[in-house]
Amino acid sequence: MKKVIAVVIALLMLAGYTNAQSKFGLSVQGAASLPMGDFGDACKTGFGGLATVAYSANKNLDVVFTSGYLTYDLKESTVMGANVTGSTSFIPAVAGVRYFFTTANFKPYVTAQLGMFFISAKADASIMGFSMSTTSNESKFGFDGGLGFLYKLGNKLDLDVTATYNSISTDGSASSFINILAGVRFQF
Repeated sequence: MKKVIAVVIALLMLAGYTNAQSKFGLSVQGAASLPMGDFGDACKTGFGGLATVAYSANKNLDVVFTSGYLTYDLKESTVMGANVTGSTSFIPAVAGVRYFFTTANFKPYVTAQLGMFFISAKADASIMGFSMSTTSNESKFGFDGGLGFLYKLGNKLDLDVTATYNSISTDGSASSFINILAGVRFQF
């Protein structure tokens, strides 16, 4: 995964050197993540952070790559008399585009990305003094789409606020969640 991120960043930087008008940006955002459907029945609100590298293809279009970390605690439950607790986490590695509706200081946008989500889960169960744990790791295809805006705070600094709907294909169904993100974008 680290190699994939390094290659994407290197390619974006190389593309920037070939075009004097090109610009790169790096958004760093905190996230509150609201699980939906069956995923929402099993997990509490999640938290984490995401970083997005953007290459400005033209004044209204960015090519973007996003990765980060989201974690969710399982809702406490009882299964066949055993108390079950645990957590699950996602590491997205998605790429796509952002389309800006204006080039003013307030720039609303739509975004769409697709790629892989690396999922890790851990569950602990205890009954009558006995306990056991299980873990799983898997990679699944997923996508996100949403709305956001950049608001100019300085010469090379913007406020970046986004809301995205995310869907990850799982065994015969999909895990979905809504991310509410806020942070800053640095341009270089």
